[in-house]
Amino acid sequence: IWYAHVSGGGSQMVPVRMDFDTEFGRVHGYLAELRGRGVDMQFMD
Repeated sequence: IWYAHVSGGGSQMVPVRMDFDTEFGRVHGYLAELRGRGVDMQFMD
């Protein structure tokens, strides 16, 4: 799991990318949007 500071000035880390190996293969997940605490960000369409 990859974490990053995505909101300005905050000390909170948010997971932005996840990679997992499963019995069916590798799975990749990415943060698409973040909402709350005055933040409204969209990273993917």
